[in-house]
Amino acid sequence: MKIDLFKPRSNKRCIREAFCAYIDNLPEIFRRMWLPALLYAVFMTATLYLRIPNKALHDWGASSPITSFIIQTVIYLLMIFVSFVFAGGFFRLFNDKRLTWNLWRYAKVACVLLVVALLLASITSILAKNIPSPLSFPSPDWLTLALSIGGIALLLTISVVMLLPFAYTIPKYMLNEKDKLKSIFQDYKIGLRQVGGLFVTTLILSLIFGAIMFIIAMPVYIIVLAQTFSQLGALQGDDLGIPAYFPYLVFGVLVIFSFILTFAMIYSNMVYVFIYGSTTSKEYEIKQMEKYHETD
Repeated sequence: MKIDLFKPRSNKRCIREAFCAYIDNLPEIFRRMWLPALLYAVFMTATLYLRIPNKALHDWGASSPITSFIIQTVIYLLMIFVSFVFAGGFFRLFNDKRLTWNLWRYAKVACVLLVVALLLASITSILAKNIPSPLSFPSPDWLTLALSIGGIALLLTISVVMLLPFAYTIPKYMLNEKDKLKSIFQDYKIGLRQVGGLFVTTLILSLIFGAIMFIIAMPVYIIVLAQTFSQLGALQGDDLGIPAYFPYLVFGVLVIFSFILTFAMIYSNMVYVFIYGSTTSKEYEIKQMEKYHETD
């Protein structure tokens, strides 16, 4: 795709122009991303489906535990691999590199993010243990409850804020061939300066997509709940109150919904790519002004 990323924009304008670019290039995006999106949707559905109660699967797993464990492990590993393929395909829209190049590059990014996330989770868990739990008091008052809940919420907010700068450094690393893996941390301070805008943008996107997906996903919720309650009853010895084809219907509906969701994810990721382009342009202008003042 030919998009002018590198020009100063506000975050609000990034959201709007990313949407315009998404709509204008939707035929090309669909042509290049439908297969990664479909694979991602199928394996995401398979992963979710394993978590939905199902008497037939439960009985089969109980009779063949080793086979069940192997199949589930393979599905989870393929889900991870397909998510890398999807991410690699997304960044390929902008850098036109081979899929294998983007795949390997994103795999390294994912490993770094996993380590950082585990480190933050460990620190947050350790600090949270030092916050008094309301359950440890015989009759906690409202102030104790507020302090406990507020302390945990503050720790979670700090963890999210610490991760937000990667929304700038990751697109920069993926779209600049000369960047090394360490540049993700070297450019972290630039992303940290944009953390306020990144937080607001993430909040806006979450609210917009949360509202839209809640409406679109309403039939999915109804079908999945019907499947869940029926299978829970079957596990306790009751008769199934749904047709025999219903589990296949649930799987198919989840695939369709997940497929739509992946294309919504493409747009939201494009917003952060636009923010990267805008931030890079602003940083370049700042450096040019600094050079001008030094020579003046």
